[in-house]
Amino acid sequence: MVKPQPEQGCIGHFGPGNPFIRGERVVVRCPYGQPGDRLLTREAWRTLTEYDAHPPRDVPVGASIWYEADGHAPADFGRYRHARFMCRWMSRGIDEVVNVRVERLQDISEADARAEGIFQHVRGGWHWHKHDSSNLDDWNQFGYRTARHAYQSLWEQINGAGSWDTNPYVWVVEFKRVMP
Repeated sequence: MVKPQPEQGCIGHFGPGNPFIRGERVVVRCPYGQPGDRLLTREAWRTLTEYDAHPPRDVPVGASIWYEADGHAPADFGRYRHARFMCRWMSRGIDEVVNVRVERLQDISEADARAEGIFQHVRGGWHWHKHDSSNLDDWNQFGYRTARHAYQSLWEQINGAGSWDTNPYVWVVEFKRVMP
């Protein structure tokens, strides 16, 4: 979300894909990056239990890494490590910012909602919370009709009931993977 929210007519561009918001005295550029910026992909991780006592910087380069996003770790992987403690060599990739724009929240497209992590469950419906269980009782019973509708639910889960209806301006930052 853009903070503070701009008034109508305050959005301009330094150039293609490089928006700014002009206030009475300040120009606010996107705090999440500008086109051309490269960002290290960090995520929660684990390594083998033999390295549990090691700080991340002392885990040997090339040691086996398990990424939390991949589900339950095998038994030989140790304690949970927060993404902020991931070393560069452990990362699965580097992303480059290719476009930045400002738009109203409710202008999100189906494709953009999917890019935000909304996915279609194999048993139907669009969802925003992955579970390791295939039991539909662990999911929203039927899922949402569209990815956009599921994203609306996620937005309100994070930002509070009714926050979707205010239709705030949001930063939209598009990436491309430059190093797997």
